[in-house]
Amino acid sequence: MRIDRLNLRKNASVLLGILGIINSAALGLYIFLTLNALTFVNAEFRVRSYVGGGLGTVCAGLLLLGTIFVWKRGFIVGGVLNLASGVILLSTLAYFAYFADLQILRWLEPFGFFLAVPQLLSGLMAITSEAAI
Repeated sequence: MRIDRLNLRKNASVLLGILGIINSAALGLYIFLTLNALTFVNAEFRVRSYVGGGLGTVCAGLLLLGTIFVWKRGFIVGGVLNLASGVILLSTLAYFAYFADLQILRWLEPFGFFLAVPQLLSGLMAITSEAAI
């Protein structure tokens, strides 16, 4: 019975990690394309587009690595990577929704912060799976 619960937690964490990869990549691509299209207004938007796209790529990469660790039963390392990815994505969302000159993610609020929920849940499930062993 204990193995079944562990496999259920592991599979759910991996599935949430894959969903988080899709969220992070889509958000990074949206920020990159939107700000890159607005470079004719201000040349500084090009730098911000690269930063936003890069942060989305970093989040997706951390999630991919964390999901692989969780799949191979490295629950603590995978959980920490997934939690770190969720925190980075939340920071990116907050910056581009509230603090940037051009608030391109303002239309997602307040539900935009739910985009980071799969990463955070995946990390928490992976860390608690280690405690269940």
